[in-house]
Amino acid sequence: MKTDSDQVQHFYYHLDETKPIEVLNHLHEGKNGWFDMHYEMEMGIVLSGKMKRSYDSTDIELGAGEVWFCNMWEPHGFQITDTPCEVIVFEIFPPLIHHNLLNYNWLLPFNSSAERRPQVTSHDKNEVLSITSKVKQELARSPKDLVRQQLLMFELIHLVARNSLEKLSIVKSSISSQHRIAPAMELVFKERRFIPLEEAAKVCAMSKNGFSQHFSKLMRTTFSRFALNYRVRGALHDHSHSDKKLEAIATDWGFTDASHLHKYINKK
Repeated sequence: MKTDSDQVQHFYYHLDETKPIEVLNHLHEGKNGWFDMHYEMEMGIVLSGKMKRSYDSTDIELGAGEVWFCNMWEPHGFQITDTPCEVIVFEIFPPLIHHNLLNYNWLLPFNSSAERRPQVTSHDKNEVLSITSKVKQELARSPKDLVRQQLLMFELIHLVARNSLEKLSIVKSSISSQHRIAPAMELVFKERRFIPLEEAAKVCAMSKNGFSQHFSKLMRTTFSRFALNYRVRGALHDHSHSDKKLEAIATDWGFTDASHLHKYINKK
């Protein structure tokens, strides 16, 4: 499915450190679909029915027990092909999973190209559906228990990705790259200002070219674009959740003034 950029819907889930994930349970009863993009990373699981997931030039057919992943600001779409189609969707605040927790590269499923992203083996589909059943129970019983939802999310990511790591050398290389750019990621997440490429490379003890190559390979976007998107996203969140004027919010997030910020908002 290809689409004109003007047809892509931009979603804002308003996630942050206090609310790092949002779990959605949708039942599609018609053969509907749309194309969207958002700052948050996304993982979804089909519980019943079938759908076609579409990226820039890749279409993937999914049925019960199968999953999809989307990276930050990645245009993606879907079309329901067999109804009723029920899905569980995790919208994820990127800082939540950028750390290499438990010596595992949680970013790998999201940052791989669409056609190379991990998929559930036939042997594991029932286990995936069992975990998503627990997710549904948690949503019904304790919708605000984000800790339990996060634990189930990490369990699902690990289950899906563990069988898709082709060679240990590839994993080690990816994890090594993640370690090397981690200081720059931390700088973006902690500082509300423009961060020059030179500064990001320096905190990672790398040359500008070396840092740019490592970052782009792992994150599938440039450092400048990633950092700008984060600042714009943060400013939009504050604009929706505070009484501050746009001028003050723009200054808080390192923009020269409101018109400077507004220029980038219009590009989203």
